[in-house]
Amino acid sequence: MRGLPEDDLKSEGMRDTRRNLRTARITAAILGLLLLITSTVSVIALVQRAEATRQRDHAVAQQLISQSSFLATRDPFGARLKALAAWRIDPTPESHLAVLNAAVNPETGLLAH
Repeated sequence: MRGLPEDDLKSEGMRDTRRNLRTARITAAILGLLLLITSTVSVIALVQRAEATRQRDHAVAQQLISQSSFLATRDPFGARLKALAAWRIDPTPESHLAVLNAAVNPETGLLAH
């Protein structure tokens, strides 16, 4: 074949095989690295999403607590509902205190079961 001796053809075949194996290893290493990077970025995104959700819930609860304290004398029943909603969204000591404050207000009346 191609006017080359058999030993040269074999050594050329071995070089091609080594080159192909090296290319395959490099490709596998690059793909593994890309998989690792993608996985890391995905985990970071999920953690940030959870933190953003937690911050949103806290902000909504804070707004409901403010509205509850504002409505305490004007609409006692609405104040109690807002305090309960705040506690349900973000059960912190502050929202629990808002529920207690709304509950001890004598103008609040009773909640229907």
